[in-house]
Amino acid sequence: MSNTVSRNWNLMDPIEVWRIVQEGIELKKFPNNYLDQKTCKILVRQLLLNDLKLTREEILAVDNNLLSSYQLGGVRKFFDCKLYKLLMYCFPEFEINEWEVKKASPKIWEDINIRNKYVRYVAKLENIDLTNMNDIKRLSAKLFQEKYKGSKALIYAGGLYPLIKPVIPAEIKEWQLFKVSKWDDKKAKEAVEWLLKKLNWKSEDEIASKLSASIFYKNNLGGLLGKFFDNSPQKAIRICYPNLKLRNTNPFM
Repeated sequence: MSNTVSRNWNLMDPIEVWRIVQEGIELKKFPNNYLDQKTCKILVRQLLLNDLKLTREEILAVDNNLLSSYQLGGVRKFFDCKLYKLLMYCFPEFEINEWEVKKASPKIWEDINIRNKYVRYVAKLENIDLTNMNDIKRLSAKLFQEKYKGSKALIYAGGLYPLIKPVIPAEIKEWQLFKVSKWDDKKAKEAVEWLLKKLNWKSEDEIASKLSASIFYKNNLGGLLGKFFDNSPQKAIRICYPNLKLRNTNPFM
């Protein structure tokens, strides 16, 4: 009977078994069902921290080729084949974020939970209160792109406001924070409804007679009025009240 069969590998220290695999004489690969997440953690930590003595930054640059060269290429399968998940699990003391791992796929940004975590991370480093409108205004696409390597996050989210929207209060609207470059029917209607709710006028007649261009401009909606409604409050009203009889014919009253 061979030594491979006679040994009970599960009773041996994982690092010792790994050394035997590296030698490639008695074992050329780990026994079936030997590895699990906890065992992988022991081995990866042994390699990167103790054997190679890598720093946090060097660990972030690790790729699967390095692991494979030490007979650990298969450990990623216990972490959905995602290197960032492996490193985050194996080194909790380093508080590794998904986007910091150099070999992480840009597709990580498809996950809204990762994007939300990233925005909170940036806000914390910039001392930004995500419940305070003036603080939120300090966030910019340039800040994310140039200081925090967030170009892909912005692309996958669909822009600056969609990126931050899930982590700020729902009542804070895009036009209160930033200049809106593109309007569509849905967003335009939402903005007009928001404005009318804020004005709290009691009747449709009051809306028809009082709504003016100056009110739009005072509420950061001048761009909407000018670009989408041809500077006409009457056209803006009709997006919410298509059958309302309008009395105010002077758009700047």
